[in-house]
Amino acid sequence: MLKLILILIFCCLSFLVHSQRNCGTEPYKQNIIRNYPELSSRYGRTNSDSLLNEKLSRLTGMIKIPVVVHVVYNASEENLPDSLIKSQISQLNLDFSAKNKDIINVPEIFKDRIADCQIEFVLHSINRIKTNKRQFLIQSRKDGNGYKVYSPSYEPIKFSYLGGVDALPCTQYLNIWVGNITDGSDGQLLGYAAFPGGLCEYDGVVIYYKCFGVPSPYRPYDKGRTLTHELAHWLNLRHIGGDTYGGCGDDLVADTPPQKGGSDEGNKGNGYGQNYGCPNHPMVYNPECPETVAEMFMNYMDYVDDACMCMFTKKQKDRMRSLFVEGGDRSHFMNNDVANRQLLVSDNRRTDIFTPTIVEFKKYFRCKPIHDTCRYGFVFWTEIDGAKEYNVLAKKVKSNIWKTITTTNNYIKLGGLGSHILYEIKVQAVLTDESQSAESTSFVFNLKGNNPFSRFRKLQLIR
Repeated sequence: MLKLILILIFCCLSFLVHSQRNCGTEPYKQNIIRNYPELSSRYGRTNSDSLLNEKLSRLTGMIKIPVVVHVVYNASEENLPDSLIKSQISQLNLDFSAKNKDIINVPEIFKDRIADCQIEFVLHSINRIKTNKRQFLIQSRKDGNGYKVYSPSYEPIKFSYLGGVDALPCTQYLNIWVGNITDGSDGQLLGYAAFPGGLCEYDGVVIYYKCFGVPSPYRPYDKGRTLTHELAHWLNLRHIGGDTYGGCGDDLVADTPPQKGGSDEGNKGNGYGQNYGCPNHPMVYNPECPETVAEMFMNYMDYVDDACMCMFTKKQKDRMRSLFVEGGDRSHFMNNDVANRQLLVSDNRRTDIFTPTIVEFKKYFRCKPIHDTCRYGFVFWTEIDGAKEYNVLAKKVKSNIWKTITTTNNYIKLGGLGSHILYEIKVQAVLTDESQSAESTSFVFNLKGNNPFSRFRKLQLIR
């Protein structure tokens, strides 16, 4: 009898672990800001409202984002088939275009806020890497002086020399890593994303392999909504409850009602403003949000089960698309895709049509033991037809002083760099008629990490 009771208790605990969505994006972001406070003013930033609205009104049409899915597997069950990966991308596009079948479940009070985000994710390639690691420990949750960030050993799935796979250039592709991940907590980490404005080699989304694809085996997260949720973070959306403990949470979006959240199938939840399970509409958990008639728990940015989230709002759409206007933190995608460039050309008021895109950054260490005088960074960007030279603007992120270097090449070597310092670089094309393009999107980097020389052979030609 006692054995039976213990088995039942274990089953209940297992169910509870599965019933709570575990998104690692917010602790990941907070730990970055804690370690690098100089990023707080730029991490997930947006333009001012007046400037943003004017630019958004000119950005019409579908924005296309090329996607690379890195499947990092040890066991055969982690090596997801092409069909499952394609089903996930298909569901992603249905969700972002408001063509998902369950959109009909949006309550009447919110139907006029439903948005087709006009963002399409195009599967560019699937990269399969067999690893000897059985699990990847993502260390981003410990605060204080504990886990550090922007160190490869704390996100090993993103680095080949640690058993993962290196990102393709983040200015050209959205990198998605799929594998067996954990954050060391009791609950299963479903995924996490990098907000705009961080380091390129870490940029992208990481998803637990069991909740990737439609249908996946990991109920109640079996309908592909973990990637929808995390990609919205990558596009600068916050959790709908605002991620603040207590009070009435705000996600900085005007048409999502403030909420306290905390619904966990009748229980109080975690107190950070999110809902769990499948609440019943109308649901108002906390009187601290007196103006909220009903919480929008069916929004993709809440924590409810996959089957119960089904919409983005119009203002969420604006916040995401603002990244692609001139000067936006993901505007580099507009210069790379043929269809996206047509959107640029159609807006004769944009000045970034001939802006170079930084496409690659390589670290190079020339001595042992390694010290700052032998650390180099090589930055490469796209060549612009008609450009006679390029202005390269560089600085420490925490500094306000830019240094300008002019070169006729489409690359530059930066030397004497410290390993724990964040640097920022931008490139501008100077055309033969002396006109100048807009500056490129800022590219942030540091020199932490390994130096696998086999990856840098072509750099030996650069002196």
